[in-house]
Amino acid sequence: AGLKRMYLLAVKLMTVLSIPTAIFTTLLAPILINILGGSEYLPHGAIALQLFIWAMIIGWTNSVAQYVIIALHRQRTLTLAFIIGAGFNIIANLIFIPLYSYPAAAVITIFSEAVLWIAFYFVIRQELGGINWIGVLGRLAVAGLITAGGTWLLALLNMWIGLIGGVMIYGAGVVL
Repeated sequence: AGLKRMYLLAVKLMTVLSIPTAIFTTLLAPILINILGGSEYLPHGAIALQLFIWAMIIGWTNSVAQYVIIALHRQRTLTLAFIIGAGFNIIANLIFIPLYSYPAAAVITIFSEAVLWIAFYFVIRQELGGINWIGVLGRLAVAGLITAGGTWLLALLNMWIGLIGGVMIYGAGVVL
């Protein structure tokens, strides 16, 4: 019971951090890429980052799940999960990159994290019991959706107003 409580707390903390990070990185991607790589990487570097950053939301929770699975002495299951995830990733990339280039690779990364999440959850459910994910993360998801919408609406006025407003909206949403 204690491990399940700590797992859910860690997932909530990772999610509360990753949602605004994904939203605000998506907004700021052109500036970030320009600073880090220069204008020659625009717009494609920004587009790749805007897509790829969303894998973080699932990826960070997967990182927590990996440690839980290790604590449960189910390391062999991790190997199998990564084989499944890598297999999915390779096949999907072989199919879709020739058709859609780097945006496909970024989106496939998100789906690959989802495949890993399913595999990890299968083990966690066996060991710790079922989890009501809507109850655990539903309010954070709603706060994230409201933040994303508010950020983009405000960013139509000015990107910095969108960023500041989004931070305020998300803070209020998490508190509420």
